[in-house]
Amino acid sequence: MLEALIRGDALEVEQLLTTLIQSASIHDVARQPENFYHGIIFGILRAFATSYEVLSNREPGFGRPDVLIRPPQAGSPGVVLEFKAVNNNRHDDFEQALQSALQQIQDQDYATELRAFGAQPIHEFAVVFAGKRVRVRKQEISPDEESYL
Repeated sequence: MLEALIRGDALEVEQLLTTLIQSASIHDVARQPENFYHGIIFGILRAFATSYEVLSNREPGFGRPDVLIRPPQAGSPGVVLEFKAVNNNRHDDFEQALQSALQQIQDQDYATELRAFGAQPIHEFAVVFAGKRVRVRKQEISPDEESYL
């Protein structure tokens, strides 16, 4: 999963997370689903990151991204992950949640620490869960560090 994130491969990340979440019980995620998903994903990434630094709930910019992955040196890719959970019973919209998460990343400037470090490119991922369903969307900061693709 770490390799797919570093490459910016949203489809592979979605497939890997779907496989991971399928092995969990829906009862595991019932009370605070976003915290459950956050803990699992952070733990897996942290356990397998040898050269990248995996950070949880840092306070760069104006808020706290769920996970930042900082490269070992400037010029290497960095990653921002923002998680959202939607309610299966209310039929919340994945698309709305994905857009909300991506907008939150931009509005709160979650990539500021990675930009200051010199990470290039910076892959920003919205990860949305509804029970055992997962959707992932990516935006990438362009080289001029100001606009989004």
